[in-house]
Amino acid sequence: MSEARVEAIFTGPEESGPLHQVDSVNAVAGFGIEGDRYYLRALDAETVDPTEHITLFESEGIELTNAETDLDVQPIDMRRNIMTSGVTLLDLIGKHVKIGDAVIEPMEDNPTCSHLVNLTGKELLKPMIRRGGVRGRIVVSGTIRAGDPIEVVLEGAQAETG
Repeated sequence: MSEARVEAIFTGPEESGPLHQVDSVNAVAGFGIEGDRYYLRALDAETVDPTEHITLFESEGIELTNAETDLDVQPIDMRRNIMTSGVTLLDLIGKHVKIGDAVIEPMEDNPTCSHLVNLTGKELLKPMIRRGGVRGRIVVSGTIRAGDPIEVVLEGAQAETG
């Protein structure tokens, strides 16, 4: 098995607007990724949905989908923040994971949806079943960079950090 790592990072400041690939991001506990649409929305909110802090998806899911279909799915099509490799993200739900200087808790499956199909013009629903990634919360603030390793630091969410 290859080492779990960050392959690429994407942010988008506008709802349904374009995403941009970046080399690093500042993950802010309780809010999200600085400059991303969910972070900007959280700054004005009375309560913040913890599952909207950060999204992760697997490069392997895209590779499999492209091998099985003629959709030509690109990482930016996923509209998620962190593209990973070498890890099954669904297995990390409920664990605390160190990515760069930040600690993330993957909380739930993030399936593809009709909104994503409409934005990309690609029929992603069926081919990306169980390949859409995960949503999670940022437990400890820190910088996440492309190439950073991903490691489990706490099994289960029973203990809080930060």
